[in-house]
Amino acid sequence: MKNKRKYVIIILILYIFIMTSCEINSHMGDTVNDEITSQKTENTAEKIKITEETTTNENTITINLNDLVYQYEFKLKNIPTEEEIRDLNHSHAKAPYITKKDNKLLVGDCIQTLKTFHSRALGDFIAGDYGEFGSSAYYISVYYNEFYEINTPASDFYVLNNDYDVIYCVYGLGHLGILEGTITRLLKIDGKWQKDENYEINLEDYIHTFCVENDTVYVVTNNKIVMIKDDKIEKVLMENAFWNGWLYPNSTVKIDNLLYIGMRGGIASYNLETGELLWYEVVDDKD
Repeated sequence: MKNKRKYVIIILILYIFIMTSCEINSHMGDTVNDEITSQKTENTAEKIKITEETTTNENTITINLNDLVYQYEFKLKNIPTEEEIRDLNHSHAKAPYITKKDNKLLVGDCIQTLKTFHSRALGDFIAGDYGEFGSSAYYISVYYNEFYEINTPASDFYVLNNDYDVIYCVYGLGHLGILEGTITRLLKIDGKWQKDENYEINLEDYIHTFCVENDTVYVVTNNKIVMIKDDKIEKVLMENAFWNGWLYPNSTVKIDNLLYIGMRGGIASYNLETGELLWYEVVDDKD
């Protein structure tokens, strides 16, 4: 009980810090963006650059992915072998975190561990993820006059069809052979947000990350990629993922027919039409 109280206090402190930071950044954003934009050259304006290189061993492709702050260089390589995956796991390889803007891939190295879902009309939903100790979901009202724990675990949230009467909760637990992953939803019952006991999607695997595109949910688990549509598993897109248990996917975005997945050591891209899987490994300074 004491540990849980400690976690709740930490979550509240982090929440206040994040909201304060967002408020400051919102006032500074226009000026900073104008300054950065004015410094761009024709060569750096593109978000993705592909250059073919020839070495004595293989033909490789180097991809530079740029956002307003970060710049990474990647090489297209074969899907890593089990030995190479273990080496990446034990190394200090960067773990690129990906998002998108204007249908362009943006790459950074800052991962938000406290997930919040904000609605001006509803308030804030907070996911308290304690790793192997599980997780909790909390609600804070618009005017901060209500704060309570919701009766379901959550690692993150999303909505579909712009319907804010239903909040979806994503939950995953992977620890010592335990692999759990569920999607539940919240409804307002008797004036409080509560778990809908009649709804649950069980993926039977640890959910690492997900993205929502046109009300379709793409979920990356420990071992597979799953597409969820119309409140059910539409299709298992891929199984036996090479990152299984080793490279810890942290983010995913869909751009056109490609699903990009950021993880330790690089970015995987999965072609939703052909099923082709590619691996772009972060270029080490030693390379």
